[in-house]
Amino acid sequence: MNGQDVELFDSPSDGVSRVCFHPVNDDLLLASSWDGSAYLHSVVSNRLKSKLTVGTPLLDACFNTRDSVISYGAGLDGRVHRLDMHNYRTMGFEKGHHEDAVKTVNYCHDTDRVFSGSWDKTMMVWDAKTGSSTGKIDLPDKVYS
Repeated sequence: MNGQDVELFDSPSDGVSRVCFHPVNDDLLLASSWDGSAYLHSVVSNRLKSKLTVGTPLLDACFNTRDSVISYGAGLDGRVHRLDMHNYRTMGFEKGHHEDAVKTVNYCHDTDRVFSGSWDKTMMVWDAKTGSSTGKIDLPDKVYS
């Protein structure tokens, strides 16, 4: 890139809640939106590689660094959503969920775990392969970031 501003085509139709670059492939840009979709862009070619609609606003998103097509979304519906951006499939982590909106989601490469923080005053830990909850921590207040 040459340092100039770039307007991405096929951008979200509502507010963008999160934008992040893939930690290994800096051509990939993931955006989550209040329109209920995740968008995977190629920055170099300025094209939308994939759009995946979840059906609930996404408040956050992150990449799985072990697999460049898998991402995770934090749903207003209280679920962590596994996003397969290559095969256009989504699935909620069905073996547990938060009682309120998930505000943040992060993937840990070293443990192959997904961590989510919610407005229900909890943080949950998930097995990235199975979607099973492996832990829950009660917090003194809502998670805001």
